Amino acid sequence: MTRKQETTLAVTVGVGLIVLTFAASWAAAADPNTTSTGDLRAATAGTGPTIPAPAATRRGEAVLLGTYPEFDYWNLDTGAVRDSAGLLHFSVRLWEYNHSTPNYDRYVINPAGQVVQTWLDWYGLGGVPAFTDGNGHNLFVRPSSTSQYFGVTDQAENIHVFNTSAQPTGWEVHYSKLNPQGNTVIPWTVVTTGADCWNWYVQPMVNHANQIIVTWIRDTLDICAIVSDDGGASWSDIRVLFPNAGVDQAATVKTLVAADDALHFVWRTLNWTTYVERLWYAKTRADWSVAVDETMFYEGTGAWYPYASLDDQGSVHVTFAPTYDVATDIYYTRLHGDLDLNGAPATDALLTALPERVVHRDPDYAHYPMNLVDAYGTVHVVYEGGDYGRLTDKNLYYFAICSLDGDVNCDEFVDLNDFCIFMQMLVGPGAPAPAGVDPTDFANADLDHDGDVDLADVAAFQNAFGSGEPH
Repeated sequence: MTRKQETTLAVTVGVGLIVLTFAASWAAAADPNTTSTGDLRAATAGTGPTIPAPAATRRGEAVLLGTYPEFDYWNLDTGAVRDSAGLLHFSVRLWEYNHSTPNYDRYVINPAGQVVQTWLDWYGLGGVPAFTDGNGHNLFVRPSSTSQYFGVTDQAENIHVFNTSAQPTGWEVHYSKLNPQGNTVIPWTVVTTGADCWNWYVQPMVNHANQIIVTWIRDTLDICAIVSDDGGASWSDIRVLFPNAGVDQAATVKTLVAADDALHFVWRTLNWTTYVERLWYAKTRADWSVAVDETMFYEGTGAWYPYASLDDQGSVHVTFAPTYDVATDIYYTRLHGDLDLNGAPATDALLTALPERVVHRDPDYAHYPMNLVDAYGTVHVVYEGGDYGRLTDKNLYYFAICSLDGDVNCDEFVDLNDFCIFMQMLVGPGAPAPAGVDPTDFANADLDHDGDVDLADVAAFQNAFGSGEPH
């Protein structure tokens, strides 16, 4: 079903029929491994999902997905993945210091921004955050930042799970393999020593050749990888992809595999003397040769836990917050993923398709924003709100960003509705947003991203008019 058809259905049939439609479609794809652990907040978790009535949301407006009062952990341990039907799955790990369940909550959002399914106290497949989608494919919910399991599924629907462990001789990467039903095939084993990950963060992926690839940053310097060509039975020696990555302390690399098996890397560095933080990008080809060398695309006083996703056209979307504890702003930028510079670095201007900008503010603090892009180009973001630390109230919020130039109201089509909003923002060169207008509308109308809306943006809007999918 196209987005146009979905919207027409919503208008014609009404909310009640939509609820029944989603209920029927998801009943057939009910997660067989979702079980209740006896937690009172999950009384119905073993019998199926809770499906709220769909509600239209304005792009840029935050929607509360879940509340976690006095959560006894530093953060919510969120994860994200897009399934084969185009739905977006966001998870929250329920583990707390005084409540050590391995379970998760899972929220499912459609491209229209509607929450269509909620699993509470969800066990996953084999006790890890993997599930079977409506088309029968296993997916692993990719974590955003912290010390939960990292995993990936292969073409045969097996589940490959990784974590790290600090030993006296250095950090090790540990591995386990589950079959499509979630049963253990390879028990936990050490697949490489000397990984020296410094922190726990590793990035597993499966390419189109069905190789399992795991990347991480070694000694806060080198981006490294190991590979299995035989489904996890054996592993290669450590391959150094980018020696001495960045120039300062490097951490939290995000790795994405493209349709041509190229790998995209996004990571953060910190200079402990100046406290300047930078975000970097690099790219390798399928044969491991470097297509784009280390390129800095952001510099500031903070760029905590960048999260990256890849859209169907090969663009890289990055979200981040300035700090881990008291940030109120969420930043977003889009990078050109189609570059091949024969191993040379790019300039920021060449790499950056959409310069970094604040896309959301939360006075109650915003932590660990992660993003997924749907088939229509809309960027869906979830983040943790509330005070940082243990025994603090935490909330999971969702909002969406439109990445189609000229689509000011973010309905995936540039039309007269956008023009009406755009004209309210037309204030001329060097002028700030008019008083009382929505700052998200003003940022969307600034098509050349120079901080104002002037005649140059009018020309860009004219070129964009009529693009997208009409409703």
